[in-house]
Amino acid sequence: MKCSKNTLGLVLKVCECVGESLDESKAGDENNKELLQLITNMHEVARRIGEGVTNFGVMLYPPLEASTNEEELEQWQSTKASKTSRLDGEMDIPSLGSTSLGLQLEHQLHALAECVICIKKSELTTVTGEAIQTCYSDEVNDAVKKLMEAIPVRCKDSVGGVTSWCA
Repeated sequence: MKCSKNTLGLVLKVCECVGESLDESKAGDENNKELLQLITNMHEVARRIGEGVTNFGVMLYPPLEASTNEEELEQWQSTKASKTSRLDGEMDIPSLGSTSLGLQLEHQLHALAECVICIKKSELTTVTGEAIQTCYSDEVNDAVKKLMEAIPVRCKDSVGGVTSWCA
């Protein structure tokens, strides 16, 4: 939950940094379009993370009667191998079983890792031709570093938690 919250905060900060690097005098410029597309992509990832953490939270509190789409979880299970390739070997997200809770948590961990790695490895450039990471604030760089360390720790915690919950 905390990694989800921190990743959502990171996405907002990245979008702010990228937005500040846009050159308003070149509104139709290809570089500006790519930067705006990055903001759009970050918004989409943040939406998925927000929905995922909500679905996971609902599963932890059964009286809310989770309406998690079982088809969505089945689809996740069948496509997770291709999702793993998006992590570029930066992180190893463990399999958390085939229960709804395990699949939802695994899906969430993949979304978090994918988001942070995307921010870290973006190949876009600013209007001055510098790597987009140069416009990130120190706060963004620190958050990326901390989340790159925290997500694998949470993965290990998740394996233990799901294992004991399913036992």
